[in-house]
Amino acid sequence: MVCASGVPHHGCGKIRTLAEPVETLVAEAVLRRVDRGSLARTLRGKEDSHAARELADVEDRLIQVQREWARGDLSSAERNAARGVLLGRQQSLKEKLDGSRRAVSLDGLPADEQLRQAWPQLELHRRRAIVAALVEAVVINPIRKPGRNTFDPKRVDVRWRA
Repeated sequence: MVCASGVPHHGCGKIRTLAEPVETLVAEAVLRRVDRGSLARTLRGKEDSHAARELADVEDRLIQVQREWARGDLSSAERNAARGVLLGRQQSLKEKLDGSRRAVSLDGLPADEQLRQAWPQLELHRRRAIVAALVEAVVINPIRKPGRNTFDPKRVDVRWRA
């Protein structure tokens, strides 16, 4: 890995390191995060927030309809009609959110606790997607003691999304 200089890179051209140890270090750091549940939390955060807000509104409206009926503002027929519509919408939104969560969280990936064992066999695009979901950037810092030509893991700074 090299900090490429010149157009279009605009890098310094001075920072170099071996890619393989960096990739191993980053993969291990990602798997530790996965072990702590960060991937699951990140994927849950990607669910359809509009549908989640709408579901909360529907559930609030169900409570409101029940209160209006209890105060005598709605007849039983009106309450039942409103509840029928709202319960149908509630079920539809729950199914949409459940499907969204399954599609994002599973997507053919093993569960968090099994991902470590499966990591070496995962296709490169799947490993990249997992890293991209958790890692904002990997920064290679300058060498602390010039002239040393060995890998220094302290130079690697993983910046997390989650």
